[in-house]
Amino acid sequence: RTEGLDTTDIKVTYEGLAKEDIFNPNDEKEVNIKVIWDRSSTSTSVEASFSIEIVYEQVVSGSVTTTTPVVDNRFIYEGTKLMGLSAEGEEYFKSNKELIIPEGTTEIADGAFMVPYGYEGEKPDFLVVENFFEKCSKNLCSDDEQAKVGEEVNKIISIFNYNNSNERLKGIEIKLSNNLNKIGTLSFSTIDFSGDLLIPDRVSEIGSFAFAFDPTVSLGVLPSSKGSLTLPNNLKEIKIGTFASCFFTGELKLPASLTSIKTMAFIGNTFTGGLIIPEGVSVIEEGTFLVAGFTGTLTLPNSLLEIRQQAFASTGFTGELYIPDSVTNVVSEAFAEVQFSSISIPSSTTYGYNAFVQDIPITKR
Repeated sequence: RTEGLDTTDIKVTYEGLAKEDIFNPNDEKEVNIKVIWDRSSTSTSVEASFSIEIVYEQVVSGSVTTTTPVVDNRFIYEGTKLMGLSAEGEEYFKSNKELIIPEGTTEIADGAFMVPYGYEGEKPDFLVVENFFEKCSKNLCSDDEQAKVGEEVNKIISIFNYNNSNERLKGIEIKLSNNLNKIGTLSFSTIDFSGDLLIPDRVSEIGSFAFAFDPTVSLGVLPSSKGSLTLPNNLKEIKIGTFASCFFTGELKLPASLTSIKTMAFIGNTFTGGLIIPEGVSVIEEGTFLVAGFTGTLTLPNSLLEIRQQAFASTGFTGELYIPDSVTNVVSEAFAEVQFSSISIPSSTTYGYNAFVQDIPITKR
């Protein structure tokens, strides 16, 4: 808890530590303290002091969950890392529509549920896929790399078509283990799951395209409409295409700990309500929220520097859009087809062709 701060002009938050976190012997965890100036403040200067107090309790011996191998014949494990479904699991989940990840599972491997047991086609190189899109987002892709990833994408499309034509894991609800720390690249991708998705607070890493129904964002097959999406409170990064084409409904609440949201992270959803981008995010990348729904206002953070192409295009945001003074550039088509009532933008900020709908009033300040 924070103590001693007697002003509202300065806000102090911390990330990396959550209530009811449990540490095993010799565990270490990085905690970041964030101090920001409230943009609505009219004060010219403020002096303030504060302290952070961590209240902890020594647990009784034997009450901490230890890392022991998980045994469940429906799944294939390496220790506590879930590698995929067994032949028994494939058969079981044809009729049982709750995919409950066993407690004790700490990690879900790359492609764990995407690739069927005994699949005879070629499996994609998950590392090649993730590295390629990461480099492309920084415009660092070579022709050779593009050719190589094309081969991997074709493998993914083959698996997508296999899962879709066999109605494999269709309409299944996913319930994740509370001990889960990591969810791998493409781990649940191409799976037509349904219902709400709650990702436990212990999860600190989610791989690229982890839950993407259509990771290529081009096949044109609509999945079942989902329920709400709940993200971990301590998550720092949402990687490329993590929730692409999932069709989640409900409001999207991003955790205050976020500092990075990668390209296509939420493309192709049906969120309702508004959206608050957390302080600490500096760039909204290409197509991050393209065609992602929403029905309320959009609030951008003071930490934001750049809004890239089609970042929020074809969303349903309403009300006034306030571009923070920190933003230096709004790229072309960033807010294409978004019907804000008005836009307030710094006089020094540049914006590209069709960055905004042309008939919306723009006030430069």
